[in-house]
Amino acid sequence: MLKVSHRLRKIGGSASVDREWRSHLMQTQQYHNLFNSQFPTVKTQLGKISTELDKSLREITEKEEAIGHLFDNKTESYRQMAAAHEQKTKEYHELNDVIMNLQIELKSITDSLEQTRNEMEQRSSTVTDTQPLVKLKDTIKRMKAEMRQMDLRIGVVSHTLLQTYLKTPEEQENHGPLVGVNGDL
Repeated sequence: MLKVSHRLRKIGGSASVDREWRSHLMQTQQYHNLFNSQFPTVKTQLGKISTELDKSLREITEKEEAIGHLFDNKTESYRQMAAAHEQKTKEYHELNDVIMNLQIELKSITDSLEQTRNEMEQRSSTVTDTQPLVKLKDTIKRMKAEMRQMDLRIGVVSHTLLQTYLKTPEEQENHGPLVGVNGDL
């Protein structure tokens, strides 16, 4: 400060400017001395804090890795179960479509049977020959048997669909693939 004091010029030669300048200089020196006196203890405290933070960060990282390893198997198991669930849902929808088609076919056969029955009733009232009536009764019996067989197939497919939907992936691996009444899915 002494080296530059001769270069500082006095503005208006007033003593108040000198005092202000000197007070700033004194205040700066006080702050410098305060900083120098406080720095070693603060540096030590900051070093301790840094060490504690590093230790905590290492512990957190180790915990994260441990938790990650712990749940790796569970996440893989979840992925497999989700894929199996998706597959079962797809099978369910496919079998549901089969059931719907069989029900539509049953409805068509029932309507055809009803129409045939009505036609035969009209013919039987006009025809006295019983031979066609016997054939018609045999046809009706055969169609009723086919309807029972169709109902049975629908029941089997519904039951199979329900079992497939409710089975767990482990049970399916133990029991093999799902096979229907005629050997098809």
